[in-house]
Amino acid sequence: MPIQGPADRVTGAFTNICKDGHWTMIVYHNDVVVKFNDKTIILNTCGNWTQTTKRRMVQASNQFKLGYYVQQRKGVWYLQYHDKELVFDNERVVLRR
Repeated sequence: MPIQGPADRVTGAFTNICKDGHWTMIVYHNDVVVKFNDKTIILNTCGNWTQTTKRRMVQASNQFKLGYYVQQRKGVWYLQYHDKELVFDNERVVLRR
């Protein structure tokens, strides 16, 4: 069941928060767009470069205090993490915590 809450929490249609062993996953339309544990964060667009996919990623970071931010400028996605800005140019990005 999706968690309902303010904009800084993961919420919305077709969205669930799941746990599998040591991993917490944000699932949007059956795609795991964020997967994290105490050592690793994995962001995955699953080929869906949409505003809602990006919003779920940002909501997860805010809710679980993961420390990254995803934004888009002129059609390009950027990832800010640990005072660095990277181009989010692959479907899948792995961050070390």
